[in-house]
Amino acid sequence: MFYSKKENPAWYKTWEWFRVLAVDGSKIRLPDEKEVKEKYWTTVTTIKNWEKWTYTSWLFSSLYDAENDIAIDSILERWDYNERALAIRHIINLESHIQIEEKDLLIFDRWYFSKFLFSFLMAYQKDFVFRITPKSFKEAMELFDKDCEVNSKIVVLKQEKRWVKDYRKDFWIEIDKTLSDTVKVRFIRVVLDNWDIEVLATSLLDEVKYDSSIFKDLYFKRWRVEVFYGILKDNLSLENFSWKSLESVEQDIYSSIYLSNFETLATNAANLELELKSKEKKLENEQQVNKKVSFNTIKNNIFDLFLSNKSTKKVVVWVHETLKLSPTQKRKWRKCERKNKSANQTLLHHKNKKKQCY
Repeated sequence: MFYSKKENPAWYKTWEWFRVLAVDGSKIRLPDEKEVKEKYWTTVTTIKNWEKWTYTSWLFSSLYDAENDIAIDSILERWDYNERALAIRHIINLESHIQIEEKDLLIFDRWYFSKFLFSFLMAYQKDFVFRITPKSFKEAMELFDKDCEVNSKIVVLKQEKRWVKDYRKDFWIEIDKTLSDTVKVRFIRVVLDNWDIEVLATSLLDEVKYDSSIFKDLYFKRWRVEVFYGILKDNLSLENFSWKSLESVEQDIYSSIYLSNFETLATNAANLELELKSKEKKLENEQQVNKKVSFNTIKNNIFDLFLSNKSTKKVVVWVHETLKLSPTQKRKWRKCERKNKSANQTLLHHKNKKKQCY
């Protein structure tokens, strides 16, 4: 088992004795087929010349182990489903997964914050880090001021229990824990490299053990789930479905998740060797397995590993040696700006460039 330290003592990574789990959602374009449309609603958008286009999409949400690059839980829902409800379902599903010795620390983007979710996470004994918006909590507004001299602030927030009934009524989610009327949270001020101010809300209240300076790098670990979606959509061409029936679409999605997890497990040993090699040679940047090489190697040998009569040991050794060829460098200093595309730009990209869903 991956999360057994007896079997994987070198692979199981944590942060300050926490398993870091990132939660995020992404839209997936679906084939424009009747069977798919009947189950998942269509989206209408207007492109140039005021021409209207309809397309079907899924909201795909994942609970992702950011330190170990493993997708633990994934949920598919209609495109307009509530992302907070999906996060709650992830946490409830987590109870049925393998329990680990360490605690779980969940990281959320700015669209997930709510007093109810804070209280819900604490009821399930999960620590958290949320990015919040300037007008989300009046207790945290002063921290967004550039002249503010306070970097950390602990407050007590009241939450309304009516949300328990609302989630049961609207999303069929049964919450079997007793939620507290109040929740104690710590707001932390983070100054970015471009001098913009962000504020995080966390359950890690110990200001000595968890100094404010560590939260900038901690929150950045959430980016791994974005990389995961990039791998699914780009490296594995997730939206280029092999068939157009509903069952085959779901099969393609879950097989891509499995393949991504398998690639992580297959490349771990090779990455450790490349890391040691980089330290021995005192390279400026550490080396790692090239994703293009790893996915291509696994794709060409997946049947030999699971279905053929060939020696599994020989195939595994050959794959391991191949993965170490043509490594790439970890350029930690390199940063790319994220460009947000409108619905029109996204549709035009799929229609004129990708053409995979048409």
